[in-house]
Amino acid sequence: MKLEKKITVHISLLILVAMIILQFIFFKNIYKLINTNNKEVLNLYSKALAADQIIGENLASKNKTSINEHMFTISSKLTDLNSIVITDSSGEVYFYKNKENKSQSHMNYKQIFQKVTSNKYKTFENNYLNNSFQKFRPITYKNKLVGMVGLKRLHTKNKEFRNLFIEEIIIGIILVFIIAIVLGIYLAKTIKSEIFGYEPFELANIHNERQLIFNNLNNQILTLDSYENLNQISEETIPKFNEQDFQTLKELYNEVLIRDESHIFNRQIILSSKRVFVDCIKIIQNKNKTEVLFIVKKEERIKKIAEEITGVTQIIESMRANVHEFKNKIHVISGLLKLEEYEEVQKYVSKIRIKLDEENDEVQNIEDPIIKALLLTKISLAKEKEICLNLQKGSNLMEKHNNIYSDDLIVIIGNLIENSVDSLNLFKNRKKVIDIKISETKNNIFISITDNGEKIVDSQKIFQMGYSSKGNNRGSGLALIKNLVSLYHGKIDIVEESEQKTFNILLTKEG
Repeated sequence: MKLEKKITVHISLLILVAMIILQFIFFKNIYKLINTNNKEVLNLYSKALAADQIIGENLASKNKTSINEHMFTISSKLTDLNSIVITDSSGEVYFYKNKENKSQSHMNYKQIFQKVTSNKYKTFENNYLNNSFQKFRPITYKNKLVGMVGLKRLHTKNKEFRNLFIEEIIIGIILVFIIAIVLGIYLAKTIKSEIFGYEPFELANIHNERQLIFNNLNNQILTLDSYENLNQISEETIPKFNEQDFQTLKELYNEVLIRDESHIFNRQIILSSKRVFVDCIKIIQNKNKTEVLFIVKKEERIKKIAEEITGVTQIIESMRANVHEFKNKIHVISGLLKLEEYEEVQKYVSKIRIKLDEENDEVQNIEDPIIKALLLTKISLAKEKEICLNLQKGSNLMEKHNNIYSDDLIVIIGNLIENSVDSLNLFKNRKKVIDIKISETKNNIFISITDNGEKIVDSQKIFQMGYSSKGNNRGSGLALIKNLVSLYHGKIDIVEESEQKTFNILLTKEG
């Protein structure tokens, strides 16, 4: 969003909220003032009529005709009253007039008179059904209660106030947006003039780009623009790129342009027949020109990153697990020897040997010693967690894989197994199974891992770096797998069934 729009929106919201609050307070006070005035008018009129000697005298003598003649004379002047009623002490109506031309009221005036004279009746009755205020006052003549006067006045209707409030708000909103747009444009131009005409996000991008450049001066830095011009920024000598190298950089250029993040970090690619790591950052020069900055990491930097994203972690974990298991077995044997249980020692050692033979038979066609060690360790660790990890019959793997590195296979296989174990750990009362199928041909390596664990929440996001449904500091394993599969021009296929899911991975070998 441009600076003008941001300022306009913020100013509009601020003024709008302030205006609504002030309008609410204003209308509330006006409403209160009008109702107070209504009550005061009824109070004054009721006092005057209750003190009228003609009304009192005729009520005392039960002269209804005289009261009606007198009231018709003065009621025409009381135009702001909606109804007037005069009753005697028994509740009989002597005079009744209503602006709606009703002949009589259906109220129980005898009961009202009793309440008024006993001081139990409230001074005002706020009748919300009729939107009115009513006032009843006793009439005395020669210190004797002879009747009462009742007045009613409609107060301002809530609906009328609400409509007026809405009209005021609509007019206010229009004025607010006009003022905010003008003020937003003025402030934005003022601010942009101080930052050389750049938008704030453009200035932030420039700062980040320059900071990245300074932080990577020891690396090889290149740029590729929309006109396919490859330029050198750093002093490092650019190697002579072949057509394949240029196509690789061009593919990265196109990928960066369509990504929302506008950057790629630590991508493994092949340049000049060597595997390197590269960062890619989009740089917008103007509307017609976009460049991508490539930062190619040096060898020592590659080694440091490799420790983080290759199979080193998986290998270390496997070694730790093997050492832990070996120590436990030594402790058992040592204990049995101290107890001079030599036959038990022999049985225990035989049992271990049989178990090792069975495990070795299971991975006998895995000729890569690193992968074999990884699988044996994973099988053993899975048993401790009550998970049945099976390497399917017919699985095979050669000792060497042409261009495919064993440590990359460790990353793929190790992370897929860990992903399956994590999804199975969420369940307690279930038979937990992981099936692994690995096969290698002259041209390809195929890896398939199936488990009956948790279903995939979002198959579109699981390969994004940092995304995980299992909490913080997770979510790098599948992203690394995707990167490696792309590096070896392979593909990933996920098959979900009712009670299980399968990750199928195909890697392409070079001849």
